[in-house]
Amino acid sequence: MWRSRALEAGAFVIDLGAGNAGAPSMPLVVPEVNAAALARVREGRLVGSPDPAAIALAVVLGAVSQIVAIRDVVATVLDPVSLAGRQGIEVLEQELYDLLNGREPAPPRIFSQRIAFNVVPDVGGGTATLETRGEQVLREHVRLLLGDPGLPVHATRVQVPVFFGLSIAVDLRLARSVTVHEIESHLQSAPGVLLVASGGEVQGAPLPLPTPATVIGSDATHVARVRVDPEVPSVACWLAIDNTRKGSATNAVQIAELLVRDYL
Repeated sequence: MWRSRALEAGAFVIDLGAGNAGAPSMPLVVPEVNAAALARVREGRLVGSPDPAAIALAVVLGAVSQIVAIRDVVATVLDPVSLAGRQGIEVLEQELYDLLNGREPAPPRIFSQRIAFNVVPDVGGGTATLETRGEQVLREHVRLLLGDPGLPVHATRVQVPVFFGLSIAVDLRLARSVTVHEIESHLQSAPGVLLVASGGEVQGAPLPLPTPATVIGSDATHVARVRVDPEVPSVACWLAIDNTRKGSATNAVQIAELLVRDYL
């Protein structure tokens, strides 16, 4: 409703709805990855901000693909309850309160099963292909952002009992073998990436790994645990973002800044 009213009034609109699939009149944009797609916004005045997990993946995959072709993506996404909005947060709060006070929580109403002290491999509901809708959206958005409609993206999305902060274990099959140093050297300077390099230390202690708790308030996509397989051309790593910042609000602000600077 509000989107239609804003468009009718002649405004440019940034839609944060993660279900948007990047129609020609509404490109999906992550400024670090495909800022040029904003050129299509002038006619429709509508641009979409992608699924938060797709944002994190695209930032890292976009950087890696600059030095080596990516053949295949396998990702396990740990989704916080805040991706389901205020209701998701309230459900986890109430279930925790009930269980810690010896009471049985109410039947599930937002998630398919109880989420407190549990993990549920069901984000977005099932589909005819046995994927969840959340997994389909992730694949669609990553392909659109990278401009690679045939890229194999195999995702498993898991609802976890975390309020804020999204994390991803990702494994990339590559066109050639790489070294950890090669990947980390490139990620170190990639826009929007904050790398915890292997072997990094602070006062003699290993650098702390990014977790949902430690990335809260950060606008970066945090990357750690970069490792390669000596037998198969591939790289694996761990990602974490604040889904309310780079996964949502910050990405929208960056889009707005680019619109004002280059297209209005």
